[in-house]
Amino acid sequence: MKRKIAFFDIDKTLIYGDSLHSLLRYGCKKWPVYYFLLPLIPFAALLYVMKILPREKLKEIYYKPLEKFEDDDYEKFFDKYILSRKIEKTFSQLISLKEQGYYIILVTASAYAYMRIWKSRGYADEVIGTQVEEKNGLYSGKIISKNCAGEQKVIKIKELFEQKNIEIDYENSIGFSDSDKDIPMLNLVSTRVRVLRNGQHTKFI
Repeated sequence: MKRKIAFFDIDKTLIYGDSLHSLLRYGCKKWPVYYFLLPLIPFAALLYVMKILPREKLKEIYYKPLEKFEDDDYEKFFDKYILSRKIEKTFSQLISLKEQGYYIILVTASAYAYMRIWKSRGYADEVIGTQVEEKNGLYSGKIISKNCAGEQKVIKIKELFEQKNIEIDYENSIGFSDSDKDIPMLNLVSTRVRVLRNGQHTKFI
């Protein structure tokens, strides 16, 4: 079935800032034991820059608090650190496009575990993100997929469309992102919107 699609990156596109840091901040406030993770981050970041440590291992430090999350933590985190930081112009576009019948897909390098709330709240039809380990409905901070960024986003989108039997209506579809890294995803649609740091929109060149 051919559908009008609207792709949205999330961090710095739909919300201000990086939810990765917000997650660790939430964890440290609620469970102070996670403050002990903070000294590890500069060292792990250096190893990542030196290409010794994979990006997934660096992100697992930030995701560590997920091991203590219960259902209400996801809702509280979403309200305080995600939805409250929404970029109004992009969010308004999402709501408008959804009302126009677009199939809304949020595609993020952040963990699906906490970004899935966009779907459960009815803001998105699908959410695609980096997968962390899940057991008995509970998530851990251990990443079990490739980082959902760049070409990996396209791979995941195509897998989803195959499952849902969806074909992109290229001429009438749109994508939003703050980063050139999302050009592979944006190439799937004819209209490509760049979200600037101040929350304003411009065309991708």
